[in-house]
Amino acid sequence: MKRNAIMLVVFMLATVSLLSAQTFLAPASETEPNNFFKTATPMPENTLMFSSFSSNGDVDVYTMNMSVDSIYHIYSDSVSIPTSMHVELFFSQDTTKNLIVGKIDGRAGWKNFRLAGWVPREYGSGVYYLRVTHPNAITAEYNGSYRIRYISQGLNYWAGLHEPDNTFQESFSQFPLPIDGTRFHGMLYNMDDFPHGWDDRDIFYMVGEQGMRLWVETEPVQGYPHTRDMDSAIDIWDGDGNTRFLQNDDKDNQEEDFGENNVFSLAVMDSLPYSGLYYVTMITCYSSWYDGTATRTDTDPSTGGYIAYAWMGERSKEREPNDVSDQATPLCEPVTGSQVSTANNFLINAQFSSDGDVDWFAYNLKSTKMYFFTTTHNGTIGANINLEVYNHKDMTT
Repeated sequence: MKRNAIMLVVFMLATVSLLSAQTFLAPASETEPNNFFKTATPMPENTLMFSSFSSNGDVDVYTMNMSVDSIYHIYSDSVSIPTSMHVELFFSQDTTKNLIVGKIDGRAGWKNFRLAGWVPREYGSGVYYLRVTHPNAITAEYNGSYRIRYISQGLNYWAGLHEPDNTFQESFSQFPLPIDGTRFHGMLYNMDDFPHGWDDRDIFYMVGEQGMRLWVETEPVQGYPHTRDMDSAIDIWDGDGNTRFLQNDDKDNQEEDFGENNVFSLAVMDSLPYSGLYYVTMITCYSSWYDGTATRTDTDPSTGGYIAYAWMGERSKEREPNDVSDQATPLCEPVTGSQVSTANNFLINAQFSSDGDVDWFAYNLKSTKMYFFTTTHNGTIGANINLEVYNHKDMTT
């Protein structure tokens, strides 16, 4: 049957991952001498500090105004020193007590440090000092330089976004997990755990459909590559809360797994086993909710903010009716690798039911990936297939 080429149009609805919570970092430079508390270099919030050690005996001290209403992330990068630097944190009214619990030096075998998800609740708001030292001589191979990234987020707002939700029953008093690709913010910080906020979890309930694919993912609040702000994990449970179908700590075998983003999480259930209630929990791999043990140190903190989204869709087939965008068939691709190959193909079987038929499909697209859309047919279509892609926020272009 010959089809009408003008009316024969396939539309695709795109929801693209755009992170809107990124913080602008103001560049600053260390001011020497800053070897002592009284000569400390001021470091305002949301600063990227450029610094260097001039010798093995050099000490760098920074002063920060910190608030109990904020949660802080402080870490180093671009380090050019032979061994790990040593970091301490002090309250200005008690410079004898290092407030860091555990050791944050040499994070993950590197020379950097990381202090993530930290709140000054023990002493309260005020002036704090970050003291950085390096025990070894700076040899000719290195120049002693390093950078410090220092950012904050509002604690009370973020920590209360989906609370209380530490039990399956409590989750019903909060909003359900959106399964339409909507990005939402969350934070793992237990306000009842004084002063550290460790060992929190966020439980979301959702209604799933048998045979559909479910994709749940967390992303860094500040965007990539700032994946060191938190180490998330995702659990998917049955409606009784007794059977854990899946747990994911790191995003293995997927498109962004190139060494800078594997601390955030991607949980994909290829085919939901039944229609009905499910629970999805956001945790960190350092909390007791992960494996029954909790580190409860700043070495491996269980606190921090995240962006998350979930997407539930068909695995390979069109769902009618889908003649208008509001009825678009949701399609959920499988986990793919980082290489361009036929193994990453996602094939959908669809059919035009009449002349002038229009089929709408909804995809969840990511700004970190490149996409190619192609169509094939069985030879019975007598005109070209027109394909258009829209963002769901702008259906006119």
